[in-house]
Parts: sequence; C-alpha cells; structure tokens
Amino acid sequence: MKHLIKLEENILQRAKLLNESEKNDKVKQALLAICKRDPLYFFDNFLTTDRNAWLIPEKYWNIIPFMLFEFQREFILDAWDAILMWSKPVDERTEPTDIFSEKSRQMWFSWIFAGLQLYAYVFHDMKSLYISMKQDEVDKAGDIKSHFEKIRFMIRALPRWILPEWLEKETWTAHNKSQVISRWDWTWVIKWESANPNAWRWGTVSFAIFDEMAFMQYAQAINMSIASSTPCRFFNSTPNWEWNEYYRMRKMALDGKMRYHRCHWSENPFYTEEWYKWRIKWMTIPQIAQELEIDYNLALEWRVYPDFKSWTEVIEYDYTLPLYVFMDNSHWWADPHAIIIAQKKEHNIYIIDNCEFNCSPREMAEIMAKKPSIVMTNKQLEFYNKYKEMKTPIFISDCYDTHTTVWDNTIFGYYQDVWIFLNIPWNRNKKEQIQITKSNINNLIVSEICSDFSSAIQNSRYPEIKENTNRTTAATLPIHDWCSHYRTAMEYWIVWIMEQEKQFKEPARRIAVEERDLLTWELKTVYKEL
Repeated sequence: MKHLIKLEENILQRAKLLNESEKNDKVKQALLAICKRDPLYFFDNFLTTDRNAWLIPEKYWNIIPFMLFEFQREFILDAWDAILMWSKPVDERTEPTDIFSEKSRQMWFSWIFAGLQLYAYVFHDMKSLYISMKQDEVDKAGDIKSHFEKIRFMIRALPRWILPEWLEKETWTAHNKSQVISRWDWTWVIKWESANPNAWRWGTVSFAIFDEMAFMQYAQAINMSIASSTPCRFFNSTPNWEWNEYYRMRKMALDGKMRYHRCHWSENPFYTEEWYKWRIKWMTIPQIAQELEIDYNLALEWRVYPDFKSWTEVIEYDYTLPLYVFMDNSHWWADPHAIIIAQKKEHNIYIIDNCEFNCSPREMAEIMAKKPSIVMTNKQLEFYNKYKEMKTPIFISDCYDTHTTVWDNTIFGYYQDVWIFLNIPWNRNKKEQIQITKSNINNLIVSEICSDFSSAIQNSRYPEIKENTNRTTAATLPIHDWCSHYRTAMEYWIVWIMEQEKQFKEPARRIAVEERDLLTWELKTVYKEL
C-alpha cells in the first residue's frame, strides 16, 4: 500500500533528523523552533503510535511513526487554530473556538488528542483537560488503550532534548503520575476529570476534550460547568441517537456556531470496501449505524421506547392543576434517587423538572417533606427551591418500597415518618408496565430544562443479541444503567395514573405538613382545656 511506503520513507527521514540533531545543537534549536510554529511538523517527525495489528504487517515494530491521514491533518490544523483564537485581539477572533467532531469508530482520534495535549504542553506550556466516563479508560497502567498511557507512550519515544528537563520518561514518577502530568513547580498541565455532575468547578484550562460525549450521563451539567473554565471545547464522539447534549452541540455546529468535522471510515486509506464487508459480518444494524456510518436514526433496534420524541418547550408550573412527584428510590445508596415533577391536563403529561440525589432514603424523604438536612449541589438546590414553592403533590413510587427494609425501616416507612404517603402501582410485571407506558409515551411534553430525563428515556435499551451467543429471543428486561432511574420512575407513574383513571378512584394525597402542624396545635389546645 502507498501508505506503508510513506511509512518506510518517514522512518528513514526521522533517523536522519535524529542523527543530525545529536551532532549539532543548532539543529536541535532549529527543530524546536519549527515544531513550536507547526504542530504538523511535530506529529510528522517526532510523535509515534503503536502498530495496529489489524492493518499493519508484523514486520514493522510495535512503535511506528504517527502517519497522519488527510482528514487528520485538516482536523489538527483547525484544532490548533481554535486553541490559539482566544489569544488573538478581539477584533481578530473571526472564527468559533469550539469544535464538534462526529466520527466512525477506530479513526485514531484518541491518539490525535493525546498528541495535541502533549504538543500544547511541551511547546506552549498550556493546560488541558480530558473528560471521560471511567477511570480505566483514562489511566490504566500498561494498557495502551487508556488515554494517559498513550501520552506516556509518546513521551518515551521522544528525544530527551525535546522534553522539559523536569519531565521524566518513566511512568509513576514525580511529574508523571496517575491521571496527571505536571510542571516543574508541581502544578498540573494535563489532567483527567470524570463525567460527574459537579465536574470541574474550579480553575481554567486552555482547552477541554469531551471523549465519547454522546455516552456521558451528565453531559449537560458538565458542559455548562466547563464552558466558564475554557474558551475552547472539543465535543468528540461516535453517535448515540438523538436528544442528548452531544446531539444538541451537533445542531449548533451545523448552524455555524462552532467548527464542524465529520470523519467517516471511508476517509481512512486503510479501510477499503473489502474491509467494510468483512467488518459488518459480525455487527448488528445499530452497531453499524453507530460505529461505522455515523447515523443517528438507524440505531433504534434495541431501544425500550423508540417512539419517544420529547416535545421540548418552556413549561410553567400551573397551580390550578394537580401536582405529581414520581420517583425511583435508591436502596442502600447503590444508585441515585430519581425525582420527576409533572402535571397532567387532559391527555397531556407535562414534565416540569427532574433531579437526582445521592443520599439515604431518610434524607430523601426529608427533602420531599421540604425539611432537608443535607448539603445540596447547585443543581439540586435550584430544583429544591422551585419545588418548595409548589403545592402539596401526589407521590408515586416503586411498589417494592412498601417492604424493602433499609437499616431500621422500610422506604415506605421513612416517608410516613415525615407525613408523606407513597402511592404505588398495582401492576408489578415490568414487561406489562413497559407496554402500558409505550401506549402513552407520545403524550409526554418535556420542559427544556429536563434534558437529563429526555436523554435517559432516549437511551434506555435492551441487551443486544450478539453474534455467536446461545440466546435467540429478545430480552424482556431493559439494561440497568444510568438511564434506568428516570425510566422506571416514569413507568411507575404512568401505570399508576392509568390504573386510577380506569377505576375512577380519587388518588390518595400526602397529608400536608402545614395541616399536621395545625392539627397538633389544636390537640394541644384541647388538652390544656381538659
């Protein structure tokens, strides 16, 4: 292949450059100056990657030159221009500084981002942040698939004279630690942050990278937090359906509000039509859509609610309508409590607000009783401040909360202690609950502030039937993941409200705390008179 010929030529060119630089310090200084001006020169002549065993023959070493494809060169130049844009005078900032990239799988973007972060540090002393879902995906010793191991792989292959004198090539040393690479003064320059709702609420960085953003649970909260900490954000992922923060960023990119890159597998010279036909033999339709074709609409096969389309709009709380709070309570702090506030008018169901809390069942009951005893995050506090001004709601919860014991009480009992009665659906069959919900899912109208809820319903799915497995029938229970909590809370309420309408029963209401206090005062008065 032509690319393998170029690879051999590049190896010879690099050997010549290194030989000349070792003999002459002026050559070293000239090479450093060229690299500082041109990131592509640094990639072409000094950065390395590991050999992809699927594509490159075994006769080559496992450490090979970083040979950029044309689409990668365009992306790196645009990325560096976006990073530097903020340093220009205001009247010269003519282009957006954020970059959106959608891609097929295995387009080597993780190596590009690792190289960009290393380049920005070595030649421009810039801080950068890498945001990912799991720690093992970021830094796992000896695993080249993890992000920081890619950076260390590159560092070890660089000539000593290119690196800052304090940066060691060895792993787990003073300035080359787990999940962080630091300066001589111990301040970090390359750091990782987990995809949690309170991510990065301090400090500033030159640029931040969202890796596989479409699959992040708290993408909207993280994005809002990062926006005030950096002028340049990279939104990178393979598709994961619509109605998530990544897809919202895509709409902004297509509207010209940020730079846009689409990297399809056909742009990689190693991926041919023959390779594509061989690859799809072991893939399902949703996998082909997500991992190869960058298609947001084909990946519907395993979704629990494929017909869900959240009609997002501004929804105000209506005091004249009944207020409902439906929840999926956590048992033993294993998962967060999912809380949804809604109202119903005729056939329409209005989702007003949503929030998740990581606390004990007793503390959650106190929050719902408007007597919180925990310190809340900014998002939780914003949710609570709106909730406490609303009238007494009707509470609907998991039917198993009546007898699931946590410490010295049932979840049902914790709520009773604060004068809250939890209504539960009679139907406990999950498959039937999902069918009832499906028949009413199109009646949902979701507030624009409830993107977490919309994303959870959009991404709820069943396990896939993969090639060479013994199972031949589709699973009847959805996967338990971050989507489950909002999904099950919604199912409890829809099933319960359908049961109530069918039986023409007046729903049981919570005894208001104010009514309880009034009743206690009246009893005390009567007691004194007696």
